[in-house]
Formats: sequence, C-alpha cells, structure tokens
Amino acid sequence: MQFRVGRGLTLADEDLTGIDLSGASLHGAKMAGVNLTDANLTQTSFKGARLNRAIFVGALLEGANFEGANFEGANLTLADLSRVNLVGLNFRVAKLDEAKLNHTNLTGAYFSQASLKGANLNGAILVGADLDGADLSNADLKGANLSGAFLDEAKLTRANLSNANLTGASLEEADLSQANLTETNLSKAELYRAQLQGTSLFGARLYNTNLDEAFCQGNPLDYCTKSFLEDRKALVQ
Repeated sequence: MQFRVGRGLTLADEDLTGIDLSGASLHGAKMAGVNLTDANLTQTSFKGARLNRAIFVGALLEGANFEGANFEGANLTLADLSRVNLVGLNFRVAKLDEAKLNHTNLTGAYFSQASLKGANLNGAILVGADLDGADLSNADLKGANLSGAFLDEAKLTRANLSNANLTGASLEEADLSQANLTETNLSKAELYRAQLQGTSLFGARLYNTNLDEAFCQGNPLDYCTKSFLEDRKALVQ
C-alpha cells in the first residue's frame, strides 16, 4: 500500500497491523488511535502527524521522521526508535516499555507520567527532557546525557545509570533504590528526599549536589551522610 499525500489524510482508529509503510509520506496525517502494531515504518515521514493514542507495539521505526508529531498517550511498547531524532516531542503518559531508544536524540522531549520500564536508552540524549513522574524502572540509561533533565518523583528502581550525565538534573523525591549510579555525574543535581537505598554509588560524582533528606539506608530517617557516601566510594565535595 502506498501513501504519498499532503496534509489532512485521516487514518484515525484504523487497524493497519503489520502494514509496510516504509518510505511513505504521511505529513500532517490525523492518526489518533491508529493501530500500527508490528508495522514496518522505516524511513516513513510522520512530520506534524497527530499520533496521540496510536499503537506502535513492535513497530520498526528506524530512520522515520517525526518532526512536530504528537505521541501523547501512544503505545510504543517494544518499538524500535533507535537513532531517531525525537527532539522536543510530546510523549506524555505514553507507554514505551522495553522500547529501543538507544543513541536517540530526545533533547527537550516531554515524558511526564510516561512508562519506560525496561527501555533501552543507552547513550540517549535527554538534555533538558521532562521525565517528571515517569516510570524508568529497570531501564538502561548507561552513558545517557540527562543534564538539566527533570525527573522529580520519577521511578528509577534498578535502572542502570552508570556513566550517565545528570549534571544539574532535578530528581526531587525520585526513587533510585537499587539503581546503578557507578561513575554517574550528579554534580549540582537536586536529590531532595530522593530514595537511594541499595544504590550503587561507586565513583559517583556528587559535587555540590543537594542531598537534603535523601534516604540512603534501610530506614526512613537514615539520611545520606557524607561519611556514608564516602564509605561507598562516592566522590563528595
């Protein structure tokens, strides 16, 4: 099936499971609620498309163009978005569990209240991204750039953040319990009342980091003292 159209194509709530739309042009298409499960969307252009509530479960999206598209409430479970440019896009309350987002540019993107459980964000660029309240439990964020990102009340339990850059990020009341923060840069980050129980902090840089009322040990009032952090080989200033 070929779609080479201008603005205004309406595919809202259509079932296009397994379709091959690789290389198609769907600029400005109205696709809210469309089902694209297991579709081949390689090099497809969705520029300015309305994709809210769309279903992309298992879809192949490498090289697709999503400039100005809206993914609010979309289901991208297991979708392959690796190396796709998603700068500034809206993924609020979207589901991206186990999605492939490695080395993807997500600068300034909006993920508030989104689910990214077990997602592969290895080496992703999330500078200034809004991840407030997002669920990133078991996600792989190794080497990701989250400088200046917003992760207040985010769930990062058992997430791999080793070698990630969280300089100046806000993680107030975030749950980082059992996360891997080995050699993570948290300089000037805000971790007020963050949960750090069982977290690996070896070589983590905590220079000028706000850890007021952050919990590091097993009990609710076991705050992160400098001696506790130094015992775990964190770099504290």
